[in-house]
Amino acid sequence: MSDGKPAAFAEKYSREHPIYVQHAVLAQEFLLRRLLEQGMPVQAVTARAKEPQSVREKLRRKHYENPETDLTDLVGARIITYYSDEVDKISGYVRSILGTVDSERSGDKRDNLTASQFGYRSVHIIGTLPESELAMAKLPTEPPVYVEIQIRTLLEHAWAQVEHEVVYKSGVVYDEQFRRRVYAVASTLEILDRELENLRDAKYRLVDTYIAAYRAHMSLEQDLDSARLAAAFEVVMPQAPGWRSDAAPSAAKTHHSDALCVEILQAAGVRSVSELIVLVRSARAAEIFAKYAAEAGCASTEVPHYYAALLVAAIAKSEVVADFKGAFTSAVLAVLTSDDESESESNEME
Repeated sequence: MSDGKPAAFAEKYSREHPIYVQHAVLAQEFLLRRLLEQGMPVQAVTARAKEPQSVREKLRRKHYENPETDLTDLVGARIITYYSDEVDKISGYVRSILGTVDSERSGDKRDNLTASQFGYRSVHIIGTLPESELAMAKLPTEPPVYVEIQIRTLLEHAWAQVEHEVVYKSGVVYDEQFRRRVYAVASTLEILDRELENLRDAKYRLVDTYIAAYRAHMSLEQDLDSARLAAAFEVVMPQAPGWRSDAAPSAAKTHHSDALCVEILQAAGVRSVSELIVLVRSARAAEIFAKYAAEAGCASTEVPHYYAALLVAAIAKSEVVADFKGAFTSAVLAVLTSDDESESESNEME
């Protein structure tokens, strides 16, 4: 590799390919684990090491003079998310957890498109995995193996895959009319990406509408759904992190965790907004919130809404803990267990 000649580079990469495969496996596991821990909304995380034959083909096609630095995707990872505004949030987090980031070779393909251009849109981050992760996997840190991480939306991914096969690697020289059709599709997908964000945000606007109604003591007999659940908690526990808060626990950031809480509450017999509010404001809830807060090191008014919903469901009907055990975190289960023990001791004393 060190001589920079394409043929020598290809031969050495072929010999070392198994090491690159190990880096790809580690990259996928590491990125997926850390993103899930943070509750980042990802649709998929994949990684691969480039096949030796693909490296040779790319060297012939691109005529790289210095493949050691020019080939950045020997190990490539891809993170696919749902909404375009999540790309920046995820890319910022990924940068923070890598061992090193090569800022000069990293880039945002969206910045390369002018106002009248449409096409490939992804954030590329080129960096190394943390030394601690490499050490646990018994992989060497020198020479450094760089991973090119692409972050894009689901629609951007669909476009990139089709464009890659139909245009980029097809070997066909298309006429101007065909290229116009290709860019028309790209522009349509970009519009759809923005519309998907608007559809998601419509739920948040609905939550704001419900908040105003509940503060005015209106519409309290409505059946619970996830928007009404979020609104009710933002009214009765405004200081605690809710589903819309960046400070929400990672468990609350998983997709549909609010809908799951509605299902659990309904199974516990809590079906309307008014029933939920009465229960959250009860002395029993205040007692169990205080126990959770003591363990978590926060004020009882700052119990995250996700955990508060689980706790009040268990207060309403203890059987839901067994029925939905996978939803109850270890911290919540610990509070409920200690609460049961306290009640048992109290009954024995009586």
